[in-house]
Amino acid sequence: MDTETAGVWMSVRTITINGHIATFGEREVIQFLRLFDDPQFTVDFSRPAADFRARKLITLFKDKTRNIHVIRALDALLAQPPNLLRSVTLVTKFKEALSNLPKSAASP
Repeated sequence: MDTETAGVWMSVRTITINGHIATFGEREVIQFLRLFDDPQFTVDFSRPAADFRARKLITLFKDKTRNIHVIRALDALLAQPPNLLRSVTLVTKFKEALSNLPKSAASP
């Protein structure tokens, strides 16, 4: 695949992903935050590409809520040093924010 084709494909892929994520609400953001307790979810966040993509999502998610506890949890994620998102569950600010999240958005 030449670079022009690859660039177009990535643009289409980004639009599709962002189009789907545009439908996310606070409930989905809370479910995303709770996934950080799962080591299988965070295993790749030590890789620069995965870390970059996760931080991009986290930034998008900040616009999806006004709940202060959700915003604090997202800020705690963004405050983590590069490639260390998987260790965020050890951060007190993140743990406190998670403990205060609404229970109604619990994973099924």
